[in-house]
Amino acid sequence: MAIADAQSLLDHVNNLPTVPKAIRDLMVEFDKPETDVDRVARLVGADPVLSAKLLRLANSAFYHRPATVTRLQDAVVFVGSHATRNLVMSVGLSGAIRFPPQFPAQAFWRYSLHSAVAARHLARATRADAETVFAVGLMRALGEPLAASVMQEEMTALDRLCPFYDEGRTGTERSRLGFTYVDVTAALAERWNFPPPMVTALRESQGAPEGREAKLGQLVALGAWVAGEFEWRRSPPSQLPMVVAARLRSLGLEDAALHDMPSLPHMAAGLEALVH
Repeated sequence: MAIADAQSLLDHVNNLPTVPKAIRDLMVEFDKPETDVDRVARLVGADPVLSAKLLRLANSAFYHRPATVTRLQDAVVFVGSHATRNLVMSVGLSGAIRFPPQFPAQAFWRYSLHSAVAARHLARATRADAETVFAVGLMRALGEPLAASVMQEEMTALDRLCPFYDEGRTGTERSRLGFTYVDVTAALAERWNFPPPMVTALRESQGAPEGREAKLGQLVALGAWVAGEFEWRRSPPSQLPMVVAARLRSLGLEDAALHDMPSLPHMAAGLEALVH
């Protein structure tokens, strides 16, 4: 099937994911200058899946909380509005994606979560918006199963060249298809009316442009690379590729930022509720 670009691909997806009302209302609330915690809790409470996942997240090992959180208002306050926003968007997107037969869903979610935690770790080192970087990293690869559902033959051929988590995958897709799975994710995020800086950071996680969102994009790109290396060999190589080293330098970081990073399973512990 000949698909011209990412937007055209979305037009061919059967049952294209749409924004659930509770999530749409929450995104409007998060866009306000001051978030109303009580209203956020009420909106989360209107969606049983969101409610359960937020409480699971607040009580997860990631936060090391000694006392159990049982009220949604307390969970929103404890987790924070940024993390709650990330939960809302990631649950909304991950719950809406349907994987085609034979797609490696378990590896996909592991890679996506590892991309997010690695990017957030690096963002904190550069004093960037770590929670936005986390959310973008988590959703970056969601265009891959969408593309596979429409272009099964083409994507299977690409899988034989390199898996979706390989650093060279987006370049291979662009040369063969004219667009990448990240472009598809960004196009879907646009349709869901995600904040423009997040859409820009998604697109710019594939290059090395200038500007604030470019910094976020570079952090997401590095997180995705680290997660891909975990899938290949469970740790980054001692000699970093030139493009990775250049991304680090553009952010004012040294190679040690990757070599000294805590293990991805350790950083992701307790966060699996975001994608399962």
